[in-house]
Amino acid sequence: MTLDINERRKRLRAALASTDTGDVSGFAAAFAGANEEDRAALSRTVPTTKLFKAEGPTPRACFVLAALGKPTVVVETIQPRWITSDGGALYQDETHNKLLRAAEPVMEEFLLAAAHDRDRAWQLAFIDALAESGWGLADRTWPLARALIEDHALAPESANYLGWFLRHLTPNAREGQRDAEELAARLTASNGALLAEFWALFRVDGMGGHWGLTGHSFHTGGDNGDVWHAAINILCDTVPGFRDRILDESLNALLRAFSAKNSVWYPRVHRSLDPTPEEIAARADTYEALLVTGLSATVGLAQDMLSRAVDRIAPVGLVHASVTVLSRSEKKLLTAQLKLLAAAVKAHPECAAQVTALVFNVVETLPVDIAVTARKLILSGQTVVLSSDAVFESATPGAIQSMDTKKYWLDDSVTFTP
Repeated sequence: MTLDINERRKRLRAALASTDTGDVSGFAAAFAGANEEDRAALSRTVPTTKLFKAEGPTPRACFVLAALGKPTVVVETIQPRWITSDGGALYQDETHNKLLRAAEPVMEEFLLAAAHDRDRAWQLAFIDALAESGWGLADRTWPLARALIEDHALAPESANYLGWFLRHLTPNAREGQRDAEELAARLTASNGALLAEFWALFRVDGMGGHWGLTGHSFHTGGDNGDVWHAAINILCDTVPGFRDRILDESLNALLRAFSAKNSVWYPRVHRSLDPTPEEIAARADTYEALLVTGLSATVGLAQDMLSRAVDRIAPVGLVHASVTVLSRSEKKLLTAQLKLLAAAVKAHPECAAQVTALVFNVVETLPVDIAVTARKLILSGQTVVLSSDAVFESATPGAIQSMDTKKYWLDDSVTFTP
C-alpha cells in the first residue's frame, strides 16, 4: 500500500517521539516507497540535519539525514568540523572529529541503508559529493560509495568520481610488477565492477592528463603510468577481449575534442601495447582519421603505427589524409609523412601517380629542406593524371579546382601551373 503524505508525516512524528536513538524502524516505515517529492515535503516536517545536530551520529540521525537530505547537505554534515578561534585561527574540532571517527561503522551502515532507497540521480549526486569532499572524508567513505555503485549497478562518470577512483586504485609505485599485479587484481575483483568503470577514463575529459595516470608517485617518485601500463598488459593476457577494446578505446579517446594536456596518457598507453601489424591494419581507418586531428602527439602516433603496416593497408585513405598533414608546420611530422608516402609507393606502386599529384600540389609550400625530400616523390618522364577528386579537394596552394581531368608530362624542368 502506498502511503499518502499525511500518513507519512504521522508515522514520522511517532518515530521522532521515541527515545531509542538506535531504532530506525519507525522512520523506515514512514519513508517506505517515498519518491523524491515526498521526501522534500517530509524534510519540512523534520529538518534534514535536526537529529544529527541534536544527537550526533546516532543510527536514527544518520538514517534520517540520508533519507531526507540533499546529497551535498549529507556530505557537509558528516564532514570533520573546523572552528575559528577568537584570534581568527582555524583549527579542527578534535572532540567532534573523534566522535565521527568512532561512529564510522554506524554512519556507514545507516547512511547506506537510507541511501539505498533514494533514486539513481540522488545516489549518483551523493557519490559525486563524497568524491569532492576532500581527502580525509572521501578516503573513509569509499566503501559506502562502492556499495551503492555495485548494489544498484550505477555508472558514475564525473571527473570528480574518476579522480577519486584513480586515487584509490593507483599503487604507490614501490614494487614494480607486484604493484601491477595488485592493480590488475583489484580491477577484476567483484565481478569486474571497477574494470567497467575503468573504460570511462577514455571518455571523460580531463582524465587523460590526470596525475594518477601520467604523474609520479608522491611516495617513491616512480611513474604511475608505468604501473598502469604493466597492469593493462596483464589484463590483455587474462581478460578475454580486453586487448582489442583498449586498442580501440585509446584511439577513440584521441578522436574526441580533448586538449593536448588532457590527452597525454592515451598515446602512451597505446604505444605500451605495441600493436602488431595485423592489429594496426585492422584499425587503419582510425589511424588515418587521427592524422587530421590537429594534435602533434596524435599525428605522430598515427604515423608511427601506420609505418609498421603500410604494406597491409590500401593507400587511398593514407594519401587523402596526407593532404592535411603536409599543410602543417612541424618539420618532424612533415618528414615522417613523406617517409610514409614513400613506403606506401614502394609497397603499392599503383599509388605512385596519386602521390606524385599530391606532392606536386604542395611542394612549393613546404620548407626548403623538406621540399628537397618531397621532390623525390614526384615522378618524372611520364604522364600523370591530376584531378579534383576527393583526394585533392582540400589541398592547399596549387590545388586543382576544375573538375576536368588534366594531364601533365612531368620532367625535371617542369614547373606546376594550375
